Amino acid sequence: MKAWLIECQTGCSCCSGDNHYFGPYRTKDEAKAQRTRWLNGEEPNPLASQYARRGIYDLMEVEAEELPDGRVILSGVRVVPDWTPQRLEMGAL
Repeated sequence: MKAWLIECQTGCSCCSGDNHYFGPYRTKDEAKAQRTRWLNGEEPNPLASQYARRGIYDLMEVEAEELPDGRVILSGVRVVPDWTPQRLEMGAL
């Protein structure tokens, strides 16, 4: 099974500690729609810096496994409680 994440970057090295992933999403279309809302200013952007007012948001496909209790394993290493999109720290994947 596949899942989609949004790789969120500030666009500058001084703020790179704020970089993170956001997800998971079941489909690429869901992830694209969220990215579009951030870029169009329809929702507050989770990242911005003096060099990139809106942040940089790239889509990333990862392997996913849904467990019987609803938890989701991403890339074989990161476990999330369910399919509710959330902030995932960069070092977690």
